[in-house]
Amino acid sequence: MLYPTEIQVALLFDRQIRSLDELVQTFIDSDTKENGTQYRLVEQKSTNYYLFYGSNEQMISFEYINAPAQAAVFQQAVDSPVTRLMCPNATDAIVSHRSHILINVQHGAMGGGEIQQMLAKMGMDVPGNGWPAFAKRLNYAARIASMALILPGAQLVHWTLSNQLFTPDAFLNAADGSPPGPLHVHPYLFGGGKDDRGEDLAGILTFGVRHFLGREVEILPNRLPWFANWEIIFTFMRLALADKGYVIPDGDTFGNEDRTISYRVRHMPIEEGQTPLYQLEPLFYEEYGFQSPDYVPPSRRIDHLKPPKSILPKAADERAELLDEWRSKQAMAEGVGGSFEVKLKGDAPMPPPSSGVMNRLGRVFGRKGA
Repeated sequence: MLYPTEIQVALLFDRQIRSLDELVQTFIDSDTKENGTQYRLVEQKSTNYYLFYGSNEQMISFEYINAPAQAAVFQQAVDSPVTRLMCPNATDAIVSHRSHILINVQHGAMGGGEIQQMLAKMGMDVPGNGWPAFAKRLNYAARIASMALILPGAQLVHWTLSNQLFTPDAFLNAADGSPPGPLHVHPYLFGGGKDDRGEDLAGILTFGVRHFLGREVEILPNRLPWFANWEIIFTFMRLALADKGYVIPDGDTFGNEDRTISYRVRHMPIEEGQTPLYQLEPLFYEEYGFQSPDYVPPSRRIDHLKPPKSILPKAADERAELLDEWRSKQAMAEGVGGSFEVKLKGDAPMPPPSSGVMNRLGRVFGRKGA
């Protein structure tokens, strides 16, 4: 679901917590002081449940359960290879914890995801259904959960939106930054055997990108370190979510300004019953000595302001369509402080620029290739 209206965080403790009063008061005082938010208490059950509605249109609940959470809820997260790498004692904490706290942050007073889905199906505008409002919910949930770790006995944090488990220290580290980040995207790792050099191949299928871009991301197994590919996924997301940002078009590439990294983007066909995917294909990563056979080096760049006649379609309408596409992509790239390049595949001699194209067709922009 794009921009979920409700964010939930669960915190597991190895002991009983006397009450939520300390956590609740710490948060209310802090947000009122820093942001001027005024909160109205909507519901309270003893000292174990508080529901507040703020002048910032956030509905926030704190719930303490003096009993262990159901272990089955965490099983998929526990089985993830990343959990085994980053949180190897997760199973022990799940088995031994004695109580837990649930933090819920949602937009407005209309309810959570079920109402959002109903409104969307009816073609109605969904309150809070936008990137800025979603980022606010994520930041509030992370902030409150971080505050909850002041309570004694915290063992484990479950960020349910990406179905990830964190130790308290790892959570504080992941929560210290603007979304999207490691807190929000679960990289499910899968193997692909070994390459012809005997190196292990690892791929990534994300869980969480859909909440930001409407699709998940897949990177097929390759010999790059999985964490390098993971960081590229965030680069891809941040570009799309930036002011005037956009999703890299199907078949185009993106990388860094010094041209030491290059990835191709594919918008995979949507199949009924399957999660829509963007597929990122690594082409070049200088730091790790990686170069795909499909990589097109910078030496194959052409002057996209004066493209060679030989690479342009002969039909006038097709030529105009291609040039308009390049122009549009150049404008999008410049809108986020980037640039586009056009490169020619193959090893044939580079054709000379065409001096006449400017006069007949106007300025030409673009980036295509690798």
